[in-house]
Amino acid sequence: MGDRGPAWGAESLYPVGTFDTENMPSLPIRPSGYEYGEGWPDTFRTLAPMISIPVRLTFAEYERYWTFDKASIEEIRRLLRNVRELHIEIEPEAGHNISLSWSALSHHRKILTFSDRCIGLQAALSASSTLPRKPPIDG
Repeated sequence: MGDRGPAWGAESLYPVGTFDTENMPSLPIRPSGYEYGEGWPDTFRTLAPMISIPVRLTFAEYERYWTFDKASIEEIRRLLRNVRELHIEIEPEAGHNISLSWSALSHHRKILTFSDRCIGLQAALSASSTLPRKPPIDG
């Protein structure tokens, strides 16, 4: 099977029928949609240091839009320095649209596990902040 372009990658990364038009739950992409991506690196560099909630980033092994070499991952970690929990992963055998690929099940399980952990962390933090505090000991 052939290459479906940068948004998809090799057709073999996806189940048979993924690209059949009757199975596509989407509208055509407006050409202006790509303009947003051009400014994304600068926007990310500006916003990333303001983020403090847990973050999980997944790059597809055969990703063509995002750069995820060692230097890029180190820059992402540096920019997200205020994040409570940062998890960066490369999803094997996947193209840009991981959620529609053969890797989708594994990918979504990892997302749900991360979400559960975040919910548990938030619940623990909320519980600890509502516990009665002992008065300070003067001395």
